[in-house]
Amino acid sequence: DDTSKGRIPSTRLFQRYVPNTGLTCSGTPCINKDTSSTSTHTTMQVMPSVTCASQSTANGDQLSLRTAGVAASFTIQAKDAYENTREDTSASFTVDLFGSGGSPIYNGGVSGATASSGNYVASYTAENAKVYDLFVKYGSENVKGSPFTTTIKPSNTCGTKSTVQGTGLTAASISPSKSAFTIQARDQYGNAKTQALAAGQDYVVRVVRTSGAAMQGTRGTPPFYGASAISTSPTVHGTFNTATNDGKYAGYYQVPSTPSPTGYTHYLYASWLAAGGVSATYYGTSAFNDNTAAEYTAPIDVLQGGVIATNKLLTTRLGTDVADPAAGLTTADAYGADALTSANAKFVIRMSGMYKTSSTQRYFQWTDLVATKDRVRLWVDNKLIIDQWTSIAVAAPTGGYLFDSASGIYDIHAEFYRDSGTTDAKDLSVQDGAAAGTYNDIATDKLYFTETLSGSPYAVTVST
Repeated sequence: DDTSKGRIPSTRLFQRYVPNTGLTCSGTPCINKDTSSTSTHTTMQVMPSVTCASQSTANGDQLSLRTAGVAASFTIQAKDAYENTREDTSASFTVDLFGSGGSPIYNGGVSGATASSGNYVASYTAENAKVYDLFVKYGSENVKGSPFTTTIKPSNTCGTKSTVQGTGLTAASISPSKSAFTIQARDQYGNAKTQALAAGQDYVVRVVRTSGAAMQGTRGTPPFYGASAISTSPTVHGTFNTATNDGKYAGYYQVPSTPSPTGYTHYLYASWLAAGGVSATYYGTSAFNDNTAAEYTAPIDVLQGGVIATNKLLTTRLGTDVADPAAGLTTADAYGADALTSANAKFVIRMSGMYKTSSTQRYFQWTDLVATKDRVRLWVDNKLIIDQWTSIAVAAPTGGYLFDSASGIYDIHAEFYRDSGTTDAKDLSVQDGAAAGTYNDIATDKLYFTETLSGSPYAVTVST
């Protein structure tokens, strides 16, 4: 401002000789003179320079958040030092996740997206839920923004990986003493859940009491040990504290002093539940009298509804379609030596899960049986309430049970035995009702599939 101003000399003025219009261009690089006029202009194509890590970019939501065990992907755009987009797919980008506290290191993969785009698709899969540093590099240099902070959240709840702990798992005192336990919800990779269970899911803890030696345990609740293992004293049900919605479920149970726990076998069972039905397992037998280990250790593939089915099914009701065992079979070993191969084959179907009652007093009924050949049993809350195993007095045997809650969830176990020589196809089910003589199919949302928690069951020593 305090200097006299003069004319700008021509040596400081420049003319651009790379016009964008009016000229023809072909070839790479493109330097072709336009001979249509007397001016000697040229058209020039400026190519990107070499790939520059610090100017290359990575984009996508899955750079920052993903679910354990689920493949995540995002895009990498190769650029040169002047932020020009590269036009090749031969750059060597790498993707690595580093966790804190000595957690596993995961290596991702990178592949070219489309030809000559300079665009790459990167992917990675992490099973440990925690916060990671996600490094995206070209050579040994980070791309723009790398390392990225990436959070891996736990996957869906898995019953068999969920854990239970507490003093009440192995030792208890009689009421009013409370025996405590805490369940940690986990996903299939063992990651601790930090949120409440999804709708239709639940946890239950109960202590089942039977008289006699070795009447229950690792094989399951009393129904899995035969009629002699019926629970002679009511099952003790755990009470959960107010949910904290953080993936932990704490509670307790109390063993009553009457009847005296002396002489009883006590086992604590902890299970994860999902509403929707029960599990059905099929067994074949040539000589069947009662629940013995030899007759129940080898489930078989059988016909259900006229088609081959796996030996364990998830059914949406407490029942099943029983087809003629010989239907569809053309040779004795059409589906393996253990398959049901003739109308004379004997077989057993076990249905097991949990049931949510709608009132304290409930009545149950088996339906549509062949009295001369079929046999059934039904356990509710580990009590045998229908036992028509040696003979069928009526085609629809019934039984009742008085629950300790009008809305609790209880064990339910049903068994159907088809004797030889019966070929009738049947649609069997167990129905319930609030009054004797009035029965309806049990609603799907009242039945639950179960998974046993890791470590369950536990033998409990009860001190008096």
